Amino acid sequence: MDCKTLSAYTKPSLHHFNGGFPAKSIKPDTRKASSMIITNTLSAPHLQPSPNRSLRVEEKPVRKHRIRKTITPGKKKVSKAEPTSVADVLRLMDALRLRIGVDVYSELVEECAEAGDSVGAAALLEHIRKSRFMPPVSLLNQLLLMSVKCGLFEVAWKLFDEMPVRNLSSYAIIIAASFDKGEYEEALDVFVALIGLNFFTEEAEFPLWIVDCALKACLHTMNFELGVQVHCWLIKQGYASDSCLGSSLISFYGNFSCLEEADSIFDHLDCRDTVAWTAQIVSKCREGNFDDAINVFKHMGLEGVKMNHFTYSSILRACGSASGSAWCGKQVHARVVKLGFVANFFVQCGLVDMYGKRGSLSEARRVFEMIRDEKNVPCWNSMISGYVQHGLHVEAMKLLYEMKGAGLEPQESLLRAVQVACGSTLTE
Repeated sequence: MDCKTLSAYTKPSLHHFNGGFPAKSIKPDTRKASSMIITNTLSAPHLQPSPNRSLRVEEKPVRKHRIRKTITPGKKKVSKAEPTSVADVLRLMDALRLRIGVDVYSELVEECAEAGDSVGAAALLEHIRKSRFMPPVSLLNQLLLMSVKCGLFEVAWKLFDEMPVRNLSSYAIIIAASFDKGEYEEALDVFVALIGLNFFTEEAEFPLWIVDCALKACLHTMNFELGVQVHCWLIKQGYASDSCLGSSLISFYGNFSCLEEADSIFDHLDCRDTVAWTAQIVSKCREGNFDDAINVFKHMGLEGVKMNHFTYSSILRACGSASGSAWCGKQVHARVVKLGFVANFFVQCGLVDMYGKRGSLSEARRVFEMIRDEKNVPCWNSMISGYVQHGLHVEAMKLLYEMKGAGLEPQESLLRAVQVACGSTLTE
């Protein structure tokens, strides 16, 4: 074929291969083309397979491109392992078939008690029950204390009831736990049962703090007869002159308005410390004997006994209601500032109350303004009460609304006093 013939050859249009339709970005079908090639190739006579040979077509796997990640050098993140619990230790020792003795149980009990782990404590008690291990009294007391510290009070009571042998520590733990929880009747029942047992020897002295809990429980339950019996038992045992118990007895008789018994106990104390003197002042103030309370305070200073913020807050109340002049309250205020007690919550309330009752409202307001930003509700009540007592009803109303605006609730009796004094009912 010559060049003219080649130049005269015209290339067929794409309409011829596309069924006459207009071509729009046509992509060749590689699968059809490959099948046509394979068919034509296999149709050749010299490539025809023999009848006894099967044709195998192997397909090569498509190679995938790997994406390499760039690793930046730095510190590796190490996941923190969770601490091993008591239950994990018990499971591990059971799996290893190791015998758990008293020492191991004691260490696990101490760990649960210090951490307050109620879950571990329950697991430990269940493990002891299933293992049929008979713990001694010392370990039973540890389990009792652990249950109390972990908040398992019902478990502690059940354990106490099921104890085959109890000692003084067993009763002491359950009495203290009942008292701290506010179950004063239960604490007194256990204390009475303890008194009837012969746990008292010359070598092991009776823990006097248990008696202190019993006397306070008698106050909470208003059980005067039992408190007197406890006092008689202390006299019999020779503990009545103890300073700590003497303070509790003074407070007990003072709350029941038995000032003669309180004075007798105070006079027979071996050592009269700060708590005993303060209890005597509080007893006098409770019965309205404010002049006697001031005399006790003066004798306390003469004997050189150290005073605390409870002492000053109590004597400030007496200074506000005593029949004498206001010089005592001002002296106490000066001493409070000198000793650094002026920032104390109770002392602040005492100062506002004392100046308010004495009619020194400017001094009361000055002390009040120093602490009005704090949530000291008794100070607000004392300031409002001072205004009402001296006829400054408008100032009382203003301060009452300021108190409510600060999100504080006034005392109900004070609110009624303001309503009566102003002759109108306050609305929310």
